[in-house]
Amino acid sequence: MDNYYNSVNLSNLLLNHKTHTTGSLRSNRRGNPKYVVQKKLKRGDHIWKRQNKVYVSKWKDKRDVLCITTNYQPKMIVSKNKYGQEKPKPIEIAKYNEFMSGVDRADQKMISYYSCPRKSAKWFKVYRDLLIKDLIKIPKNTTATEFFQLKKKSRKSSRGEDLREGHFEEPIPKQTSIQCQKCKVPLCPLCFKDYHAAQPEG
Repeated sequence: MDNYYNSVNLSNLLLNHKTHTTGSLRSNRRGNPKYVVQKKLKRGDHIWKRQNKVYVSKWKDKRDVLCITTNYQPKMIVSKNKYGQEKPKPIEIAKYNEFMSGVDRADQKMISYYSCPRKSAKWFKVYRDLLIKDLIKIPKNTTATEFFQLKKKSRKSSRGEDLREGHFEEPIPKQTSIQCQKCKVPLCPLCFKDYHAAQPEG
């Protein structure tokens, strides 16, 4: 499990139910051994402390990586990364990366190296962009630059035709930022031309 869930108390509870745990650990979790959390390490250093049958370890790679396990006694082993390069790494971290599979395979590091909310935000933005494109009926592969060029072209075209017929855009306080000055109908810039093309002249 990643550090969102893990704690010494949870590992003890799950072990009592015959379930082992291994994963990254947040440094501010209640029950963490102060010696491990506060110890300053040099790159490559690895320390650990046991509380009952729960091991809490820390390894210094590019930054400190805190880990918790009931499965393995912490020790350094030689592990291969995705490029086949061998590197010394704590067994608990090597096993965590191995069994978490695709969760954090990008650089074979612990999940504590990145922020989960940041990844979620990226996913939401992609979904939002696809939804908007679907609602306004434009191709899903349209870039932001292409979209604004289409919008600008549409507004120029609609203004050119409607000026001759007495239709002008004006700001309104709700629904959309503009409406037809003559018809008093709230319209977005993309709908302005289509709406008037479909209306009988009067």
